[in-house]
Amino acid sequence: MRVKLFDRLPERIRKKVIFAPCLVKGLKGDCWLWTGAIRKGGLGKGGGYCTTSFEGERDYVHRLVFVLTGNRIPLHKQLDHLCRVRRCCNPRHVEPVTRKINILRGQSIPAKNARKTHCPKGHNLKHARLRNKPTGLSRECRICDRQRVRRYRANHLEQIKKHQREYYRRKCARNSY
Repeated sequence: MRVKLFDRLPERIRKKVIFAPCLVKGLKGDCWLWTGAIRKGGLGKGGGYCTTSFEGERDYVHRLVFVLTGNRIPLHKQLDHLCRVRRCCNPRHVEPVTRKINILRGQSIPAKNARKTHCPKGHNLKHARLRNKPTGLSRECRICDRQRVRRYRANHLEQIKKHQREYYRRKCARNSY
């Protein structure tokens, strides 16, 4: 079957592909590794993905091969590498998915956090027990947060009372005409 799909590709693309065994169980066929140009840049900026020009347009190789083998990329979908190898352009190793699913399947920090079911102290992270921090950049367990605040207040009680007295003194001074 590999030969039938691979033969659909133009000769200049076939010349730049080598075959290597896929390391992911359950995926059929070898990885088709691109030996041509690889885009520079960091993660999140398209770095590490293979590019080529075809009929005057520059595109990622895995997208081009997917389309050239008779597939179609639906609107608002991305191709997710199921084998997790960015150089692989085997159309059987990519799947059209939404951006959210593609990110959550990856190894980024948001993806790893989304898969967590318990906080480091063992509390279950159901939606009711999870809150976003005010910065919006991270989440925390409500139970652990409450415990942390209680410890802080117990250790800094005098400082908190002094701050409150100062706050109310200033507030009363402003309101008295």
